[in-house]
Amino acid sequence: MEYVRVLAFASLLFASSLLGLFGQSIGKVLGVEAGYGYIVSSADLNPRSSSGLVAGLRYGYLILDEPSMSAVLSLALGYDAFPQGAGSMPLQALVYGLEYEHTLFRRSPVALSLEYGLLFDLLFEGDRQGYAYGNHTRLGLGPDFRLGPKDDLVLLADYNMVDMPYFELSSGGFGFPSIALRYQMRL
Repeated sequence: MEYVRVLAFASLLFASSLLGLFGQSIGKVLGVEAGYGYIVSSADLNPRSSSGLVAGLRYGYLILDEPSMSAVLSLALGYDAFPQGAGSMPLQALVYGLEYEHTLFRRSPVALSLEYGLLFDLLFEGDRQGYAYGNHTRLGLGPDFRLGPKDDLVLLADYNMVDMPYFELSSGGFGFPSIALRYQMRL
């Protein structure tokens, strides 16, 4: 029985040494963004003033890092606020989920970023009791300006689609384009 423990311990040491020799550390990316959104379509919402602010934080992992392109898978946390989203009541959303950003032409001073997000929204509306959950899909692209070896400034134009059971209604949703400026840095 003792030889099984010794063999298991030796295997563990061998495997950990192989991982140390051949393993590669994964790069991390941190980003913060702020921008503007405008509701252009809505089901079961009657926006009186459909413009609002969007903000977000990203913490991501470089899953592809080559000189000509990169890909980042991020955990996203954001906040959308439309001051008069439904009639005279404010519409607010806490946004969270995953985003995938692919950057092309990284060797040039201005690269191209494409992003896709699968997110969830926790929506609050004015003086209504409770909240609604929504499925949020985000598609975007924009120029990526390299500020240094680890810093980027990305101007993203996104289209956001939110589908939700809307409070006492069976379904609802809204769509809005947004434009945001994101500062991101590699850690």
